[in-house]
Amino acid sequence: MIIADLVRLGRIARQVVTDPFDIIQWTTSIADRGARNFYRHVFIVEIARDPSGKDVVWAHPYADWLGTSSTGEEEPALPDQNRACAVPFLLPSGGNPRAPQGAYGVPVYPVYDKDFDEFAAAPEALAQFLRGRLERTVQADNIDDKLRETISAALQPCFAALDRSGREKLLGVIALCDMREGGGPYIYADEAGGNTAQAFHRRIQASGLYPGRFIQGDLRRITAGLSEAKFREGASAGKVSQSKGGHCSFCGQAADVVSCYSKVWPWMTTTWEAPLPEPLGGQDLAEAVALCPECYEALTYGAALVSKTTTPMYTWVVQEIFSPNGSAVAAGGAARRSVDPIYGSAYVLPLQQGGSDTDEAVSEELISAYERKRPEESAAAAHFDRLLGLEYSLPMGLAEDHYRLSILYFSGKPGRADIHLRSHIEDVMPSVAMALHGLLDDVKDYAAEVQLAMNPQTSEKMLAFIRGRYLSLPYLLAKAYGGGGVWQALSAALRRQRLSDGPVVRALGARIREITHKLPDEGWLLRQEVLFYLTFEYFLARYTKEILQSGEVRKVRPWQELRRMMREAPLDALVVQDVEELGFACGQLVGMFSQRYWMQTKKGDEGQDFLRKRVMTFGSSLTPDAVIRRAMLRFADYGARVGMSTGSIHDILERTGVVLNQYAAMEDQVRRDPDRFMLGFWSGYALAGSLASGKQPDIESGGRD
Repeated sequence: MIIADLVRLGRIARQVVTDPFDIIQWTTSIADRGARNFYRHVFIVEIARDPSGKDVVWAHPYADWLGTSSTGEEEPALPDQNRACAVPFLLPSGGNPRAPQGAYGVPVYPVYDKDFDEFAAAPEALAQFLRGRLERTVQADNIDDKLRETISAALQPCFAALDRSGREKLLGVIALCDMREGGGPYIYADEAGGNTAQAFHRRIQASGLYPGRFIQGDLRRITAGLSEAKFREGASAGKVSQSKGGHCSFCGQAADVVSCYSKVWPWMTTTWEAPLPEPLGGQDLAEAVALCPECYEALTYGAALVSKTTTPMYTWVVQEIFSPNGSAVAAGGAARRSVDPIYGSAYVLPLQQGGSDTDEAVSEELISAYERKRPEESAAAAHFDRLLGLEYSLPMGLAEDHYRLSILYFSGKPGRADIHLRSHIEDVMPSVAMALHGLLDDVKDYAAEVQLAMNPQTSEKMLAFIRGRYLSLPYLLAKAYGGGGVWQALSAALRRQRLSDGPVVRALGARIREITHKLPDEGWLLRQEVLFYLTFEYFLARYTKEILQSGEVRKVRPWQELRRMMREAPLDALVVQDVEELGFACGQLVGMFSQRYWMQTKKGDEGQDFLRKRVMTFGSSLTPDAVIRRAMLRFADYGARVGMSTGSIHDILERTGVVLNQYAAMEDQVRRDPDRFMLGFWSGYALAGSLASGKQPDIESGGRD
C-alpha cells in the first residue's frame, strides 16, 4: 500500500528533519523551481496597533526576492531560502489554482497573472480574494471583515502601480504579517541584528510603520500552523472523533482521526471514480483510511519527500515504451515523435518496522537516499539509472537485503492531480538489483561484440550508442515486450521472477517479416533486430541461470560456436540441437552462398542480392519451407545459372546436404515453431556477413532510419 509506505517514510524523516527551516523546505513549495517566479513580486502587508490600540495597516510596495542567477543562467535562481521560509506557500495541485483550496497554515497566498489585472482594477476583487483564503487560514482569526477591507484598500494601489505594458505573465505572493499580540507567527525585532540571532527567527524586511524595527517570522510558529492546516485538510474529506471510535489505520492508536486526503499528495483525490466495494462520499474517506495527527504528519513528510524526488524517465526509454513492438515501420515513426513524459520515484525502507526505523544513524542514511543530486563519489552509492530508466542512487550502506526498494512510475500532470499510475514495483532486494546491475555490463559488451561481428566497420560512435541502449534494463524489456508488457516484465526482473521469451519471439518475427520485404535496402535495420534478438537471448539465459538460479535454462550454444561449426567442423560433427540452431545453420549456408552469388554477378560496384533475385520474388515472404525448397535445394542450379563451378561451392553443397537431412528429421518441430526457426535463420544469415549495409540512420534519431 503506497500510503503505508509514505507514512513509514515520514516517520523516518521526522527523526532526521527536525529543524523548522528544513521542515518548511520539505513541506512547502519554497524550494521548487516551479514556484520561484512567485517571489518576483512579494507584497508584504504589515498589520499592527498604534499606541492608542487602533489597528493600522501598511502595504509595502512589491519586492523582487529573486534577482538574477548567480550562475549566469537565463532562468533566475531560487529566492533566498532564509527569507522565503518566513513567507512559505504550497502550490495547489488539481482544480483551479486561482480558487481557494485546502487549508493555509499561514496567511501567505500565491497570486496569478489574471489576479494582477483584477486587483489593479478594483479593490473589491482583492477583498474577495482575501475573504476566501482567510476563512481557510489557521492563524488568521484576528482579521475580521472590517480589517480585511482596510487591507484590501491599502494593498490595491500597489497592484495598480505595476507596469503591465510588457507581455510577460506576472506571478506573485501576498503575505499578511499580523504583528499584533496573538496575531500569528510574525514578530518585530528592534534592530537588524536583534532577534535574527535566534535560530528560529528569519528577517523579512524593515517595518513601514515603525522605523528602526524589522518584521521577522518565527519558524516554529510557522511549522505549527502548517501542521495544523494539513490536519484540517485531511478532515475536510472525513474525520472520526475518538469518542466515536476513531482508530488510526496505521499505528492503531485510539484518537481523533482524519482521511488521507492531502494536497501534498495529489494521488489521493476525491474526484476519482472506481468500482469500490462500498461507496463512500467525499466527506467520508476516513471510514476507509484514517490517520491520527502523528501519522498524518508523517504522511505529509513522506509524500513531500517522494514528490520532491520524482524525476522523469529518460526520453529515449519512454519513446521505446510507446513504440509498437510488432511493427518496425511504426516503431521507427514513434521514435521520431514527441511523447508524454513518464515520471518515477524510488525509495528504500527497512524490511521490518521498528528497530532500524528508530535508529537515527540509519534514518539519516535512508533520507540521504532520496536526494536527487547524486554524490560525486561514485563509490559511495550504487547508481541504478540503468535498472530504472531514471536517475537514482542507493547508498552502499543500504544495499543490503534487510532493506527493500520500491519504485513508482506514473504519467499525467501531477500538478493538476491528473495521475496515471503505470507501475508500483515493491519488495526489490538490493542484492538482486546489484546482480542485475553487473549483468547489464556484460550485456552491453555482448551487444557491441555482435554488432562488430555483423559489421566490422561499425564506428565508435555507433558502438557507444549501442552500448548505452543495451545497458538499460527498461529499454531492453520495452523493446522485448512492448508498452503493454514492459511494466510487468520490469517488475518480474527486479523481483527475481521468471521471464519468458515467447512474446519476444512472436513480436520479433512480425517485425522481421515486415523488414524482409524491403531487403536489401533495410539490411541495417534487419541487423539491428538480429542484434536485439541475440542480445536478449543472452541476457535471458544469464538472468535465468544467475539471478533466478534456475536449472531450467534453454541451452542454446553461443553464436560464435555455431558459426565456427558451420564453417570449419567436419561433416560428421555438424549437428544441431534444436529448431533455433537449425535455423541458424540454414541462415549461415544461405548467407555464404549469397556472398558467392553477389561476387559472381557483380558488375561495377554492385552484385545481385540472392534472396531478392531468386527466392523472395514478387514480394513473397520467406518461410521455413521457402528457405529449404526455393533456396537451399537449388544452390547448385542457381550457381550454374550465373556461371559458378561446382567445385567453387562444393563445401557449401556438402554442408547443405547434412543440414537438409537434419531438417527432414525436425520438420514437425519447425512447423510448430516457425518464428524461432526464422529468427535463428536471420541471425545466421546476418552473421555470415551477407547483408548489404543499407542506409544507416542518424544516432540522434534514436537509432532508427
